[in-house]
Amino acid sequence: MTDRPVAVDTTDDLFEILRGGERRGLALAETLWRHLGPARVDQRTLEVGVGAGVVASAVQSDGRWVAGVDLSPVRLRRASRRLMGAAARADAQALPFPAGVFDAAYLVWLQLVPDRQVTAEVARVLRRGGRLVLVTGPHEAAAGDEVGAIERRLAALHPWNERPADVALRNASQGLRLVSRSSWVLEVDQSPSDAARGLEGRDLAGLWGLGKAEGDDAIAAATAALHALPEPDRPRRRRIAYPLLVFERA
Repeated sequence: MTDRPVAVDTTDDLFEILRGGERRGLALAETLWRHLGPARVDQRTLEVGVGAGVVASAVQSDGRWVAGVDLSPVRLRRASRRLMGAAARADAQALPFPAGVFDAAYLVWLQLVPDRQVTAEVARVLRRGGRLVLVTGPHEAAAGDEVGAIERRLAALHPWNERPADVALRNASQGLRLVSRSSWVLEVDQSPSDAARGLEGRDLAGLWGLGKAEGDDAIAAATAALHALPEPDRPRRRRIAYPLLVFERA
């Protein structure tokens, strides 16, 4: 898998700080439920890259059992509390589960681009007919979004040779069949100051391929531009679309 060049592993969860926390987690869960299938008490669902468990906690609120894996011990401690202990430290390329044990799996807002080994591992632990849902970046902002305009200038510094969703699609030949490809669209209130905090954490997918020096210079220029916008602490209503792929285990 392709990790971000700068790890963000603090006691504060990046999702909760920058992505709307539990409210945004529930909004995403409502989308995931539609694609993961109806909840059953005996249904086993896996989140790869569970972080602090904000999304997983929302997904399990309809009655399904959710487990999560991640590499960050700091975030896993929080995920374990939210998932009643069903969180483990593991590499997505070597999941510590038997074959066919999960009914569904999902990977959302990853700090990695799923490679062939990751998709093969997820396919291995899914039962036949099980669903995999992938929500990844980079996101697309609506026209007229002043924060989005600054994000697009940053993204132009490191154009994607191949977008993460396309990489995932190309690498998903390991027993996975594409069911649908669409976007998850949400409206979010975000201030330029909050967006600047995200850039400082390299939360924008377009920054992942930049070296540290180049990235630091680009982030400094972009955060200055964000703070220079009128009323930088005032939230703006933003309409953002994330690529969404749904696969089924053959």
